[in-house]
Amino acid sequence: MNESTRKLCNFPRGVLLLTALFAILAVLTFLTDGELKAQSSLPQVGGKDTRDLTTTNEQDEAIMPTSTPTSTPTSTPTSTPTSTPTSTPTLTSTPTPTATASALNAPGLRVEATALGVELNWMASTDAVRYELMTWWDGAGGWQPLGGDDLTGTKYMHSEVTAGTKYYYSIRAVNAAGKTSRWLSDYPSVVAIATTEAETDAPTPTATALFTTRMTAKATVHGVVLNWKAEPGAVRYLLMTWWYRDGEGSWQSIGGDDLTGTTYTHTDVAAGTRYYYTFLAVNAAGETSGWLEDFPSAVAIAVTEAATSTPTPTPTATAPALSAPEMTAEATVRGVELSWEAVAGAVRYELMTMWDGAGGWQTIGGDDLTGTTYTHTDVEAKTKYYYTIRTVNAAGEKSGWLKAVPSATALEAGGN
Repeated sequence: MNESTRKLCNFPRGVLLLTALFAILAVLTFLTDGELKAQSSLPQVGGKDTRDLTTTNEQDEAIMPTSTPTSTPTSTPTSTPTSTPTSTPTLTSTPTPTATASALNAPGLRVEATALGVELNWMASTDAVRYELMTWWDGAGGWQPLGGDDLTGTKYMHSEVTAGTKYYYSIRAVNAAGKTSRWLSDYPSVVAIATTEAETDAPTPTATALFTTRMTAKATVHGVVLNWKAEPGAVRYLLMTWWYRDGEGSWQSIGGDDLTGTTYTHTDVAAGTRYYYTFLAVNAAGETSGWLEDFPSAVAIAVTEAATSTPTPTPTATAPALSAPEMTAEATVRGVELSWEAVAGAVRYELMTMWDGAGGWQTIGGDDLTGTTYTHTDVEAKTKYYYTIRTVNAAGEKSGWLKAVPSATALEAGGN
């Protein structure tokens, strides 16, 4: 066959192949549609149509949350309060203990019966700003408060006691936050002795509130010399000293219980050691001020024996008992002249004066009054002055104060 006839014979075969291909596609389309229709008749899961889980309309998208919402809170919300609210007041830079101060302990308490009452002494407690005292005795009906609510010192005189009665005591400490220690359970006790009045027949002013103001301490070759101002209403003073020794320190009493002047020399000192001092005032009723809290101090220097122009007798253990001499007081244009007789064993004398409005006995004449006369020149005309005297021997022992106090009314400058 020629070429034209061959092409014509091949044409029906191509048409048949295309027709067969379209028929196969039609059958496949039919079968696919039937399977989809069968799937559309399946039941819903949970009442919801599961036919198309991959496609959502706009309404579904508005309801379904995204996998990571932008409003999800952070692990530490910014609105969560801090551990220390900003409204909490800050602590001030003061040494006052805070509410979280260390636990307080009740101090040890020492009691001693004296002619003025029962004297209580204790050591300062760490962080304590004041102390509270209680006392008990047979018939009291229970523990009784003592000393008031402003007891800041470390000493108290219980003067309202009955001779022969045994008194028990307890103490506790209070810090700046108002927290208290436990009451001291080892109750010290003592039997009160008869109390005595102040050794003077002169009128005394009504007891007033006592205060301690200022004291100076100066190291000398004789020891540490202490000086303080006479306190109105005070009839005597108590001294204490503190120094660091053997790894610790504690307050020690010095000067005795009859220190009526305004100066004292601490002779029992070690050269090179710094000593701190404090004092309190006691009135005729046995009431005490607080201890001076501004502690003066001085470093002791080598102590030498006192140099005197007149030899003094060597002190002996058998020194004669001292007594206060009789004394006269005479008003003159120069002041009030005082005279007394020399006392055997005395190496010097101490004088005191009082007048209405003085607020208590005042020291005059200094600490080196070795003669038997003295003129009180610092007087006010028409004012009546009372005087008393006592003697001191070479050992530093002292007599009692003269009870039969002389007096004189000061004259004006012209002698009237």
